Amino acid sequence: MRHRLWPALFCLLGAPPALAGEPAYLDDRSSPAALVKSLYNAINRAEHGRAMSYFDERPADTAEAFAEIFAGTSQMRVVTGEPLAEGEAPDRRFAVPLAVAVTGEDGQTQVLAGCYTVLDQSDAADDFAPYRIADGLIEPTDAALEAALPQRCAQDGPELPATDLVLQQATTMFEAGFGESCLRDHIAAEDLPAPESFRIEFRRAWDSEMEEARLIRFFCTRGAYNEFHVHYLAEAAGEIMPVNFVVPELDIRYEDDDTRESVRSIDVIGFTARPELVNSDYDPDTLTMTAHSQWRGVGDASASGKWIFRSGAFTLVRYDVDASYDGEINPEPVIELIDGP
Repeated sequence: MRHRLWPALFCLLGAPPALAGEPAYLDDRSSPAALVKSLYNAINRAEHGRAMSYFDERPADTAEAFAEIFAGTSQMRVVTGEPLAEGEAPDRRFAVPLAVAVTGEDGQTQVLAGCYTVLDQSDAADDFAPYRIADGLIEPTDAALEAALPQRCAQDGPELPATDLVLQQATTMFEAGFGESCLRDHIAAEDLPAPESFRIEFRRAWDSEMEEARLIRFFCTRGAYNEFHVHYLAEAAGEIMPVNFVVPELDIRYEDDDTRESVRSIDVIGFTARPELVNSDYDPDTLTMTAHSQWRGVGDASASGKWIFRSGAFTLVRYDVDASYDGEINPEPVIELIDGP
């Protein structure tokens, strides 16, 4: 293979390696983009032997020699674009656009961008062969990381598919934060609902200028009557954060604790914040988020909440509870606040 995957690093960096806070382990060879991200994860974790395993041909004679390429690097952050496929397996190749922010020990950051060629040998007649990196070139650019992805991998090559970097980053954060707790692995990949995205225009209480944010909803898991979602909010400044929704903590007393058919009292004894909403629905016209949780079954006990997006955050304005397990739909409000922008 051509040894030019990181030629610019030799002249940009030159001190002994000292990696910053170690990122979580990632070894995902299920797609070309995941393979590239796993490569940089291995480099950031100083696992250079693992990094070399992602190549079709070894990029260096030893792991130590490979590590020398990244001498002086404290962190490398990578973003990838939509891969462009060519040919059919076992000879199919993917052009994977990427941009890398390389931070040195001196705190200075240089952005490099280019493309890798990834081989797909998954249909080979012999033993299983996962995706492998065959070749690539990344070079310094003056563009910011989010704007550095190339539009073509060759000057006369086809235009690459558009990339939603905000969604990509939010997805990475969601998978890192909720990948295990959401228990999505019992659902076939083709049955997983795609993330939903909503544009929000709003004005903060202390500002006269309108701002724009983006709300992204991820499917978490589902049960007999309920579907759970997690939301992320991306602001124009570039910050992406999970959304926590305030809900009341309830003290529910029944006339008979065994049947729970008749409610004696419902008291709000505090508030908590949680990232998951059940059966959530967002109305972009009114900037309203609603959620409805079935406790036992349709038409029985339940709880519903309503949150208004104002001044840059979701505020709880109403919460209704049907605490009786009597087979009837009879909710009552436990919180009623100002319902408006």
